[in-house]
Amino acid sequence: MTAAHDVPSELHDLIIDHMHDDNPALKTCGLVNQAWLCSSRHHLFRGVNVNYQNWEEYLQLAASPLATFPHLVRRLAISDSDHRRYIHDFIARLSVLPALKHLRISDSLGGSAGLNDLRRLFGNITTLEIHKVEFDYFDEMVAYILCFPRLEQVALSPRFVEEEPAKQPGPLVFPRTLHTVRFRSPAHHMTSLVSLLQPVGGPPPISSLELNVLAPPALGGLGALLRALGTELRALDLAFVHHVTPAQIGVHFALAHNPRLERLTLHISLRRFRFFPGAATASAHAPWALLSAVRSPLSALTIVLRLNGLDLLERVDWAFLDAALQTLPQLAALQRLCFNVHCTADFPDDCAIDAALRTRLIADHACAVVVSVVRDMGLYAMTYFDT
Repeated sequence: MTAAHDVPSELHDLIIDHMHDDNPALKTCGLVNQAWLCSSRHHLFRGVNVNYQNWEEYLQLAASPLATFPHLVRRLAISDSDHRRYIHDFIARLSVLPALKHLRISDSLGGSAGLNDLRRLFGNITTLEIHKVEFDYFDEMVAYILCFPRLEQVALSPRFVEEEPAKQPGPLVFPRTLHTVRFRSPAHHMTSLVSLLQPVGGPPPISSLELNVLAPPALGGLGALLRALGTELRALDLAFVHHVTPAQIGVHFALAHNPRLERLTLHISLRRFRFFPGAATASAHAPWALLSAVRSPLSALTIVLRLNGLDLLERVDWAFLDAALQTLPQLAALQRLCFNVHCTADFPDDCAIDAALRTRLIADHACAVVVSVVRDMGLYAMTYFDT
């Protein structure tokens, strides 16, 4: 690589921003030239990952009067906790990170630990991710979320010790800044969540909504929520349990109330239906009913396929998809068709999966076709926010 001092100084930031995800390269550049080091620090220290083995050492370093990086930390990921003290003690000492905006907690116990500290420290948190964190009750999780008064994005895939139905925890005031909600949990919690998102004063202005998975009891409330969101909604990602029918979707979802919807994600889960053809038929066709309910022009359509065998691709109604791409007015301006394949680690390589999908698209289409593979078939396979 050309030495840093040979590169015009006005290009330093452009080059470093281009390499922002390549930490080894940024560190090497910093060793070559101090100007590169100063310019790359906000990339190197923007995100921090800690766990129960290294958190005390990290906080000691951050609290040192000689430390110059704490004000650069924007994203903090806390993981791998097997006892409550870790989360409680760690959160209580996070005042050393004054610029923190994005908090991710995963694989942890003690979801409610340190609530008072959260209220005191995290007034500026805008992005919250809770991934496989164990709460005692659904209401405990709700109290946790409401600690963040400026929340803009929230992704939740919690676990609950007690499976009792949620009780309404009194008047709810969601931040009016909240625009993105992702919730993944067993279906029996969805009805509670949908009702919580419709407080007396109306829902927050959610523009992106992901709910996975939905059973029939939640459909009526969700339909009402979508109508209430109206023109705010831009992106919708819904996954249904296998016995939700196209007729039920047609009854409850009138997406004509969402004229600015431009990104839709459909889920087709075929792995569990190898020996149950009737259930497979219902599950494979219900998402198409949701697509048919859209009345606005879509720019992106994502189809999530959960498979445990490539032969199950034959159960997808490819003829319907091809016809829809050619005839449905809501797909006339489609720019991206994305296939997100969730499978096990012993599946064929990614190239074989890509080829198997593309050969099943009967006609050529103007939109770009993108295939991605996630080797995790679980409910809690989350996609994280990028900051």
